Amino acid sequence: SKGRLIVARNDVSSTGIITNINILNCDFLGLKGPDITGIMIYSGLISDITIKNNNFYDINSNSQSRGAIGVMIGSKETNKTTNDVLISGNYFENIFGSATDGIETHAIIVYGKNVNVMNNTVKNLNYGFDNEAIYLKAENSKVSGNVLINCTSIQGALSTKGFAVGGNNVYTENKIISDQEGKGIYIVAKGGRNPTVQNNFVKIFGGD
Repeated sequence: SKGRLIVARNDVSSTGIITNINILNCDFLGLKGPDITGIMIYSGLISDITIKNNNFYDINSNSQSRGAIGVMIGSKETNKTTNDVLISGNYFENIFGSATDGIETHAIIVYGKNVNVMNNTVKNLNYGFDNEAIYLKAENSKVSGNVLINCTSIQGALSTKGFAVGGNNVYTENKIISDQEGKGIYIVAKGGRNPTVQNNFVKIFGGD
């Protein structure tokens, strides 16, 4: 698929079952709007999700009070019922949304447990308060082999934070290079319990 494509599933209640979803080899190009998301699988009992080998270019909010997200899996409400998610081999370039505190702008945000975010590339995500290239709100999960270029921000290019997350996550072999200010890896609150952080490379020119 090529062009303006948004894939979404939002059940009317938290009891709907969303399972065995595979989104592979798609192009998400030039998505613009006041509150824009490329892929959203948001509500229900979510499991066995694969997002692999897709391209996301120019995912941009045209509002100063709204965010932009490439891939969003789960939510605070479904954090305990979202399981077994793979986000791998995707390419993101130019993700721009509001820089205001409390407004989410990310290439990837994912909730749950047994999540693997691996071998993705994110290039150019604008600096802001809640702007992170990869935002993991999960437990017993792994973030590995990702390359993040010009994605550093106030709370990191790669971040785990907040009270909807657990711990025991592994962050390994990620590469973060940036010309903009901000932090590289940012792990705090309950999401910071028992992390394994090893063999990552972070180089920020003039940042934190």
